[in-house]
Amino acid sequence: MKAPESHPISVSEDLLSSLLDGIPHTEAFKGKWSLIRAKLTELQAQLTEFVEFPNSSSANTLSLDLLHSISHTLNDALDRHVKDDEILIRSGVLQDGGVPGSSSSSSKREAVRVELRNLITRLQIGTADSKSLAIDSLLRLLEADDKNLMIAVA
Repeated sequence: MKAPESHPISVSEDLLSSLLDGIPHTEAFKGKWSLIRAKLTELQAQLTEFVEFPNSSSANTLSLDLLHSISHTLNDALDRHVKDDEILIRSGVLQDGGVPGSSSSSSKREAVRVELRNLITRLQIGTADSKSLAIDSLLRLLEADDKNLMIAVA
């Protein structure tokens, strides 16, 4: 039995397929992505099994709520990643390429500027824990030298 196109199971299956198709192209954090792939594959199998129960998705309000929640979560995850990617690209962090190695004062300013840009970007994307760590690092950097505050403002 196949669910109608606008049904939460169909929406979830489409989103799962899209997520699973994108995972083989990731190069960073391969261990985490393989764990994510395993969980998404398990969810996909459960959704497939779910469709086969009679009245599982139309008569039972608990199952309908669960299905809507799953499709909403999957859709939200894709949207959040797209927004985080946009922030990362626009921030300029990817263009910095690293911190200069010499010890001149302009190089130190540039190193602080790059680190500040990274921390500000980390405050906008990621988990609550990574944002908390970024705030702590930002505060330490600003407290380390009064000039760092001026660099941050600039």
